[in-house]
Amino acid sequence: MVRFTVILWILLIQRYAEATCHFYENGRHIYCSDINSLDALNAEIRKALTDNNLLNENVELMYILRSNLESFTLHSIGKWHKLKDLWFIDSNISSLTSDAFVNLEALEVIGIDNSNIENIDKNISNNLKALKGLILWRNKNLDILALNGGPAPEEINENTFSSFVNLVNLDLLSCSIKTITQNAFVNLPKLKSLSLSDNPLTSLPEGVFQSLEELEVLDLHGNNIIELQRSHLIGLTKLKSLKAFNNKLTKLPSNLFEGVTEISSLHFDANAITEIEEGIFDNLPNLTELDLSANKIKKLPNGLFKNSPKLKSFRVEENELESICGVFSKNLQYLEYFNVYNSKIKNLQPNCFQEMPGLHTLDLRHNGVEEISKGAFKNLQSLEYLSLQENSISVLFTGVFEEVPLLSRLVLSDNNIKTLETNCFDDVENLTNLDLDNNKIENLPSFQKLLRLETLDLSNNMLTRLDDGAFNGLTKLSSLYLDYNHIVNVHQGCFKDLKKLSTLTMAANGIATLPSSLFSELEKLESLDLQINLIKNIEPNAFEGLSKLTNLRLTNNNIHSLPNEIFDPLKVIQEISLSNNVIEHIPNKLFVGLVSLTRTELNNNKISVIEPKSFYGLKNLEFIDLSDNKLETIDSDTFAGLSHIRVIALDNNKLTKISVGDFENLQSLSYVGVQGNELPPEVMDQFKQRYTRP
Repeated sequence: MVRFTVILWILLIQRYAEATCHFYENGRHIYCSDINSLDALNAEIRKALTDNNLLNENVELMYILRSNLESFTLHSIGKWHKLKDLWFIDSNISSLTSDAFVNLEALEVIGIDNSNIENIDKNISNNLKALKGLILWRNKNLDILALNGGPAPEEINENTFSSFVNLVNLDLLSCSIKTITQNAFVNLPKLKSLSLSDNPLTSLPEGVFQSLEELEVLDLHGNNIIELQRSHLIGLTKLKSLKAFNNKLTKLPSNLFEGVTEISSLHFDANAITEIEEGIFDNLPNLTELDLSANKIKKLPNGLFKNSPKLKSFRVEENELESICGVFSKNLQYLEYFNVYNSKIKNLQPNCFQEMPGLHTLDLRHNGVEEISKGAFKNLQSLEYLSLQENSISVLFTGVFEEVPLLSRLVLSDNNIKTLETNCFDDVENLTNLDLDNNKIENLPSFQKLLRLETLDLSNNMLTRLDDGAFNGLTKLSSLYLDYNHIVNVHQGCFKDLKKLSTLTMAANGIATLPSSLFSELEKLESLDLQINLIKNIEPNAFEGLSKLTNLRLTNNNIHSLPNEIFDPLKVIQEISLSNNVIEHIPNKLFVGLVSLTRTELNNNKISVIEPKSFYGLKNLEFIDLSDNKLETIDSDTFAGLSHIRVIALDNNKLTKISVGDFENLQSLSYVGVQGNELPPEVMDQFKQRYTRP
């Protein structure tokens, strides 16, 4: 959170290039940037205080950004009773003298981010009695903390922090630390949080943290540490969180946490771990979060969590596990999240997860699961989310989900499912989302008991027909995806129970005809996608009942003509897409009454005739695309009355005569495309000058 706040304010302050100080947060925060002397800094602070009628006594946080100072003091301005945080960011300071922080008795945090401080006086901490946090990000000259002597750069030892005995938080992110001596932290008895992340450390000395008896958080992530042993954690009796992800660990020994019993959170992800020794977590009764993802683990010991009853989250995705059954003990009633994504599990045996009655999320994506045994999900009474995406399942048997009564999201996409047994979903009556896309499904099962289902994705399957009553019972369904199948026959009545459906996609099928009243039951439908079909015939009243439809896509079909008044039922339609068809003629009653229409696409057809006033009354139309057609003339009143039209595209037609004056009454018009026609150069120039690109 601290790092996020710093970045956010840097972005805000960068708009000021000159030397300046500004106040934020009702005068509690001050930001000074681009200042090149101590005198200028103090002068700018005084000016900012005066201009804003503020007192320095109320300031709580100060940033010095992109500045070059010979030294740093604020004593000339008076006491800063509430200043607790002081940051130097992207700055250079020649020296910090012993009186640098005089009158800053309340200072609790000093942050130095990507800055260069050449020298620090050894008595500087005399005025830092309240200092609890020292944050050093992206700093390579850590030798300054030796206070005029001691360790070489890239090393920290017992002298490095000898003057900061009251520190509670120490953050040494990205400081190029290569070596830590055994007694490096001996002078920090109050430290509760230590970050050594993103350094090039390869090893730790034995007992390196043994003096940190109050330490609760240790962050070692982003190093090159090869080994962690019990001796490295000696003395950390209050440690609660250990982050060692993104290192080069290969093994976690069984005695690693002996004497470190308060740990609740462990992160060992993104290492090269191949072995987890049996009993490693036996002494961690408070463990709630464990991440072992992105390693090379092939097998986990049985009973791994027998003494860790409080475990809530376990991540072991992106490993080489072939089985996870038997790993879990009988006391994992609090486990809520289990992720084993991208492993090598082929079978889910009965009772595999029965010791996890509190599990909410189970992620089994991208494994090699070929078959789900009946009883595999036994006793998962609290399961709400189950993903089996990207496996090799071919058949879904009835009864597989009989003990997951609260399941609301089931993801079975990207499998090889060909057969769905008729009643395979009868036991998941609370399901709201069902993803079956990218399979080989030819016939639909019964959905009649899925009374709460809201989203059903059947796209990219092998369906050829939608029979009457195909979706019976789905009275709460709002989104239905049927695109990229082989649907040819859509029977009347297949949508009759879908009273709340708002989105229907049937793109990329083989539909040739839209019969009358096909969608008449879909009274709440807002979006209908029928593009990339073979539609040639649209019968009158095909869109009857679609009074709430706002978006209709019919692009890439074989539509030759459209019946007059075919769009009449679409009282609130906003977008109609008819591009890439073979339409030749636009009758003047086609769009009558579509007062909500804002966009229509008629490009890439064979339109040669637009009857006069075909678009009359479309008072909200903003965009019309008639490019790539066969228009030879445009009547002077073709676009009359389009008070909100902004874009008219007429490119790549056969126009030989058109005038800028034909459009002069269209007050909102900003662009008319006429490229690729047979117009005189002077006419083209007139349009370019008058109507530029939107």
